[in-house]
Amino acid sequence: VGQLNKGAMHIHDTSQKIELACRNLEAGEKCISLATFAPASIYLESGIGLLGEKCWMDHYDICLRLHDAYADAKHCACEFGVMEAICNEIFTNAKCFNDKIHSYCIVVNALNAQGKPQEALKVGLPVLIQLGEAIETSCTKATTISELMKTKQMMSGKTDDDFLTMKEINRGDKIAALRLLGSLSLSARIKDQKLLPLIILRMVQISICYGICNESILSFAQYGGLLVSLFHDISEGFRLGRLSLHLLEKSKVKASLAPVFLVFYSSVHSCVESHHASLEPLRHSYDTGMKFGNIHYALMSAHQYCIHSFQCGRDLSMVEETCKDYARRMKEHNILVVSKSLLPYRQVALNLMGRSEDPLQLIGDAMDQNELLKYSFEGQHMHIVSSIYHLRSRLAFIFGEYELASKMADKSKVLDLTNLTPFVRSDYVFVDGLISFALSHKENSFKWKKIAWNAIKTMETYAQYAPSNFQHRYLLLQAESAFLSGDDKNASTYYDAAIKTAGENSYVQDQAVAYERAGIFYFSKGNVSLASHCYGQAHAAFLRWGACCKADHLRLHSPF
Repeated sequence: VGQLNKGAMHIHDTSQKIELACRNLEAGEKCISLATFAPASIYLESGIGLLGEKCWMDHYDICLRLHDAYADAKHCACEFGVMEAICNEIFTNAKCFNDKIHSYCIVVNALNAQGKPQEALKVGLPVLIQLGEAIETSCTKATTISELMKTKQMMSGKTDDDFLTMKEINRGDKIAALRLLGSLSLSARIKDQKLLPLIILRMVQISICYGICNESILSFAQYGGLLVSLFHDISEGFRLGRLSLHLLEKSKVKASLAPVFLVFYSSVHSCVESHHASLEPLRHSYDTGMKFGNIHYALMSAHQYCIHSFQCGRDLSMVEETCKDYARRMKEHNILVVSKSLLPYRQVALNLMGRSEDPLQLIGDAMDQNELLKYSFEGQHMHIVSSIYHLRSRLAFIFGEYELASKMADKSKVLDLTNLTPFVRSDYVFVDGLISFALSHKENSFKWKKIAWNAIKTMETYAQYAPSNFQHRYLLLQAESAFLSGDDKNASTYYDAAIKTAGENSYVQDQAVAYERAGIFYFSKGNVSLASHCYGQAHAAFLRWGACCKADHLRLHSPF
């Protein structure tokens, strides 16, 4: 086709030009399927050029297909300005609403990728109305519960096999609605959490009523995450999450893998299975998404891979390098908000490694907390704001600055915790509990005790379903409770169990903290021998994690 294009200027017969334009469309679509977007754009632009100035009037069908594919290619290449111009041309010349739907989906996806979820919702929600799937934007808790009950009733009695053998959907308008709802769920997750459950539930309802398609697979994964995070139904949420993986395997559509893996392994998986086991699937999700042009979901998967690596206690130098590498790739694709949301994790790693002037401030090679906070407040990226303050609260606790830790923890609550993925939410609760117990030793306040006891209760629930992720944290909080109440025997037992369980499940960062807290406990009871042993083990564990700065701090500030 490329050779024919070189001689296109010598083709004067209209039918031959149309035939070559069709060849360019085929070549362009093939390139898109192979994630080679630059050559795809060349083929598609050449095809459009062959149709002439009156292409929309004289050759409407092939013209529309070429422009749709061209917009796809430019979106996948993150050339959003060119993509917008192509879509606007489609909106101007399309003969009917149905011919505009594909472009609307591209525009919504592009706005999400550029960190403009509010604009994406503004574009997409009116389109849903025209598709007959209007979403109530002024939703209340009662509306959400009503839609949940409706969905549960529709699913009542259906087994996994029923869904796996369900008929394929054959209505183009409903497939388009599912595709658009899937994109808008990403917008709502960031910008309008009240709207998110209604979008997810509508996707499931459409799938049950009209049949299964590729877009349905994502809906079941999201529904599982919704049941886990908002309605605390871990068993059913995990079942539906696993169902989405079975549907994905059956479909053999690799282009659907990145969004499904992202949702399942960030929102559902770790409520039951080891958090460590999410790392390889998330990296695979990134690789597959990039290969098949699902760039935004691929980079979101990379984002989660970096955060999970930190949460799993991977070596901090590896975490820092991984965050730096993926953030660079995100910037190259103009996915700037996601890129910036990785910066606090990279800077925390640098602080703990001793590569910052002040370990309590997120200021260094990766970021300046004041600049990033300004950017985040101006853009209403409150998930970044919350992340900065939460990570600072964790640093402050690790370095023994409990009042600062509490202040930062309070500031991190700019988001409702139910809006966070389950493991991140548990991290907030765990750190809050540790801070509250530490401060309870200084002041006998009901406030700290209430937060601490709520943390124990929440962690106990998590530990019942995923002991490999949460049992050691529950045990450490129980140890802190026994220490505070003067129950020395149980405190010793719980500290030992927390240390042992954290080690068995490869959470070296939590094991280090447990050793240090045990050392503080034993020293307060006059058991110098055990205290010295625990401080020494804490120092070694922090070094294994790569937290050289904290290890040095412990050596300088320990009572030995």
